[in-house]
Amino acid sequence: MIFIAYDVMGPDWRLTVSDNGVGKAASAKSEGTTPGLGTSIVEALAKQLNGEIDISVTAPHGTTVSITHGAFGSRLPKAA
Repeated sequence: MIFIAYDVMGPDWRLTVSDNGVGKAASAKSEGTTPGLGTSIVEALAKQLNGEIDISVTAPHGTTVSITHGAFGSRLPKAA
């Protein structure tokens, strides 16, 4: 299953895509492996949009990738 969310706050936005698949190896980036085609496309898109990428692995399965533009923060109020 794939989940997509697009959040906007003024000129700032965040696009998040997540799935519950087999996931991405958490150590793949640290092992010096070359990124795949999908990762390269997402990185190029983020660069064109002046965005930042955040990739997280959801245990035990799945991956979440977010591209954030601007100083987008959580809409939830911070605890006192």
